[in-house]
Amino acid sequence: RIVATLAASDAEMRESDIVAEINAVLIESGRRALPEVAVRKVLMILMGADFVTLRHGALSLTALGRHLHSVLDERRRTSPESILAAS
Repeated sequence: RIVATLAASDAEMRESDIVAEINAVLIESGRRALPEVAVRKVLMILMGADFVTLRHGALSLTALGRHLHSVLDERRRTSPESILAAS
């Protein structure tokens, strides 16, 4: 969901905006909100793998992150049962 959220944004996003957007979707679908610390840890992993970059306090996808998003998006379209694994 973090990668999809960043991919859907035309601009860089602050961590708090990412958390708010992800949690809004989760709550709307009847699921529990994620703690901010959980999102932060995933963002750190994504940054370490060069999928996300942090510049001037704002996060955005790298070229590799955009490629990851396209692969995950294609996987979701072709294999509905893998939605949870790819999110």
